[in-house]
Amino acid sequence: MPFLPASIPGRSDRTPRNAVLIVALGWLALVLVLAVHWSQLQASHRSQLQAAEKQIQLRAAETAHALAVQFDTLIGNADYIARHLAEHWAGADRHTFLGDLALARSALREGTLAHVLIADPDGKVLFSSAGADEAAAAPSVAGRAYFQAHGPAHRAQLFISEPLFDRFTRQWTIQLSRPLLRDGQFAGVIAVSITAESLSLALRRIFPGPADVAALVDDDGHYLAHSQQMDEALGKSLPESSPIRTERNRRSGSFEWRPPLDGVLRHFAWQRAPTYPVTVIHGLDKHEALRPVLAVLRENTVQNAFGTALLVLVAVAVSAMFLYGHHQAARLATMADQLELSLEAGGLGTWSWEPDSGEIQFDERWAAMLGYAEAELPRQISTWESRIHPADLQRTRQALDALLQGASASAEGEYRLRHHDGHWVWVHGRCQIAERARDGRPVQVAGTLQNVSARVAEARLRTALLDQSAAAIALFTSTREIRQVNARAREIFGSGGIDPVGRNVRELGLHVEWADLQTMNRHYATLRAGGQVRCEYPLRDASGRVRWFDMHGAPSDPEDPDSDIVWTLIDITERREAETALATERLRMVTLLERYPGGVLMEDSAGTVVMVNQKLCELLALDVQADRLEGISHAQLCSRLGEVHMRWLHLPDAPQGTEKRHTIEVSDGPERTLAIEWVPIARDTHALGRVWLVRDISERKKREAELARLATTDTLTGLPNRRSFMAGLDAAIDDARNHPERSGVLLMMDIDHFKRINDRYGHPVGDTVLQHAARVIRSGLRQSDTAGRLGGEEFAAVLPAIGLKDGEALAERLRRALADTPVRTAAGDITVHISIGVTALTGDDATQLLSRADQALYAAKSAGRDRVSVST
Repeated sequence: MPFLPASIPGRSDRTPRNAVLIVALGWLALVLVLAVHWSQLQASHRSQLQAAEKQIQLRAAETAHALAVQFDTLIGNADYIARHLAEHWAGADRHTFLGDLALARSALREGTLAHVLIADPDGKVLFSSAGADEAAAAPSVAGRAYFQAHGPAHRAQLFISEPLFDRFTRQWTIQLSRPLLRDGQFAGVIAVSITAESLSLALRRIFPGPADVAALVDDDGHYLAHSQQMDEALGKSLPESSPIRTERNRRSGSFEWRPPLDGVLRHFAWQRAPTYPVTVIHGLDKHEALRPVLAVLRENTVQNAFGTALLVLVAVAVSAMFLYGHHQAARLATMADQLELSLEAGGLGTWSWEPDSGEIQFDERWAAMLGYAEAELPRQISTWESRIHPADLQRTRQALDALLQGASASAEGEYRLRHHDGHWVWVHGRCQIAERARDGRPVQVAGTLQNVSARVAEARLRTALLDQSAAAIALFTSTREIRQVNARAREIFGSGGIDPVGRNVRELGLHVEWADLQTMNRHYATLRAGGQVRCEYPLRDASGRVRWFDMHGAPSDPEDPDSDIVWTLIDITERREAETALATERLRMVTLLERYPGGVLMEDSAGTVVMVNQKLCELLALDVQADRLEGISHAQLCSRLGEVHMRWLHLPDAPQGTEKRHTIEVSDGPERTLAIEWVPIARDTHALGRVWLVRDISERKKREAELARLATTDTLTGLPNRRSFMAGLDAAIDDARNHPERSGVLLMMDIDHFKRINDRYGHPVGDTVLQHAARVIRSGLRQSDTAGRLGGEEFAAVLPAIGLKDGEALAERLRRALADTPVRTAAGDITVHISIGVTALTGDDATQLLSRADQALYAAKSAGRDRVSVST
């Protein structure tokens, strides 16, 4: 570029006092704007935090409601068992009663039913599921809370006790008890004990971590189960001020509390069970739940604080510059007097030009540069243009036009002018607009001219000798002052327009550390002794960046060891950085392997172990430190693994053009599953090695199994849903086709007048009826039978390996059991009747079988309901 910008500050008519007032008003406006902004920001943050807390409350309430329904069903099952056993205690023989007890125990999850006890009106134990000897040795239970709850008052409702330590089972249990009545008279108590651990385990499956918790309490606030601190919670109760204890009429609610069990502040939602006197509490760790929102708000606050600080800094800078400008204006008058002296000292000729008239004015020095007296040259622009070298004329005109058109504020450059004797003189010229008309049009241009022929000649010679070299070349004196540099060295070490020539290396700050300077002193000593030296050395460039150079030093006069030193520097920064990066990547990879949550094994193309982490040794039961395996062959590694683990890692290389990854899941014992991923390492068609990644996915597989179970279960009744039941029906049909001798029966069941129940009592009562029907159906079937809810009030059951007559008899027992067992609801006791259609389970498809069973069901409905009909 031949021209560079330059500017001259103008005078200001404003006084410093006015400038200070303007700055003060500006700062007042800035403070007001920032105050409004931060006020609105804080209001927005409060609004976002409130919205997040409402979402937490909603999530906790929904979870508590779902858990209340689930535990209501579980307690209902135990209650049904108590009532069922109470009804059969007096009328059945001991063998039949024990059979009913075994059937009841199988209906609950394993480990749930701990103990069944029956006592006479005086509290003497008549029966204990722990055995006859235990029953005979058991003390009277007349003092127990559950016995007193049913005693003389003949309380018929289910009573749920506080957790007790059962001496028969040696476990904490909750007693669900009902009175035994004979001819309307109190005849004793039956108590069904379910383990507190089974209830807590059900909560722990849903909330395995310590952050979120759930608990089950009775109406008096006593803990019945807890998802995390069961041992600490049992025997304790909620505070007296808890809304669960103080607001008995409410069915649900929420509160914030820091339980003494772990001291964590949580938002709790509670929901009373629909039927039984228990309440589910679900607590979300408030800090953890709000953590993402708080992080976003903190980040937003930091960003706004940074922006505010930046704005204040900019305002400070602008204010300083504004006041500084007014201060400088006062100095310009003094500087104008010094300008003429500076021009003369620098050998600068001055000129001015009026574009409208074309008249040009110049001083004596300007004319003398071209070998003329001032009076010998015409005062027209053509005097200048006619003497410019043809090769420089176009670019100088373009620069001048750009100045006149406002494209640049000034013009500067070097060009040639013809001397009076005919040779060409190199000059450095600069100019700018000195005066403008009211409409902004330039009316006067002023500038300077300097003879730079000697410098240009020197620069050309230096460029020819040095500047074409790719290496940086510098000449140093014996005191390490830079005497001369080439273009490459000037590019690297010249900062901010500062010429490194004439400066000491310490002044330029080339050395990185003090120790580096000491190292260079030793290199100089070697150079003086041997005549030359070569080394790799770090230096700072103009931007402050540390670069590495391959340096070669030699004296400029080999006969004089104290002469100037010529240093040739070749930039090897990229090579050094590549070497450093390679070492760093190796360290990062080793660190990553140690932090990787699974096992990692890497082999090269020859099958030699190059990298392995300790986690792999743990997963594959290798009793050795990981670094002891590096360097051994694949065969040696396999010999240490054993036959099973060796097969997992012995995978063939994938052929070209096929998928390069291979993943398998293997079972490593009954409680652990490993995922092993094999990844070949290749560049183009060349195999470079392979990597095995081994991860323990046992917990994930367990969660998948639990999700699969939930996806096949009807949430209201706990029976298989329609899709799950249809899958079981298809399997039974396939079995009937392959083994006709084992064919069974299909039952289609529908609750009579269920719509009337919903319309009269409401859907919550209807749901209770459906749950009761599901319990009766499930308890009345055999262990091998499968029942399911098809939808609404319609149920079905597959009875394998049973004849049509026996299937009809079982269906009749189901019908009578439901009719003889009224369901207790919020609206009172309701007697439920059911119609059942029975058909033989043949090799026909599911649609045909369901159609036949449905026809039989329709026949039962048409015949008056509450009956069993068989499809022939």
